Amino acid sequence: RVRVTERDEAARAANLEFPSGVPASIATARAGFGANSSQPPKEPATILDDLRRRDFSINAIGISLNPHSRGLLLDPINGVADMEKKELRALYPNSFLHDPIRMFRAVRFQARLHFALESKTAAQFQSAKQSKAFEKVSGEDLEQEFRQIAREREPTEILKALEKENLLTVLGPRLQGPRVDWP
Repeated sequence: RVRVTERDEAARAANLEFPSGVPASIATARAGFGANSSQPPKEPATILDDLRRRDFSINAIGISLNPHSRGLLLDPINGVADMEKKELRALYPNSFLHDPIRMFRAVRFQARLHFALESKTAAQFQSAKQSKAFEKVSGEDLEQEFRQIAREREPTEILKALEKENLLTVLGPRLQGPRVDWP
């Protein structure tokens, strides 16, 4: 039986967990672009509009539920090709500067999927890191990201990857260097 782990009535969204432990999220398709704000738009939209506003190409893939095209793969940003290349590609210039929590999400996806950042995305990530954009992440966003890390199969690997990128201390100042007992 599928279990609801979190609900957001305002965003009309929910996080689920399947009996196998696989997490999933469902939400109403929303309009607008996520490039300039960490707050998701609230206006309902088509699924293609929703997919185009995502953070990374691998998050911009869907399946049609329309009765006339049910099951059709929707990939307006070419995320499947990036998956095949094992690359993580941000969809917007300055994506990490506009919403620095994406830096943490990028590291989490890299560690989980063993993907590399696409070259422009890597440059954007380094630029955001040098400007210390991560210091602007809200406590609420960090809490939500930390919950996502805790749900991962290998959370320690993600925390190690965050440490390597010097982002771990943002989650908690005690989470750094030789003081961390990884085992």
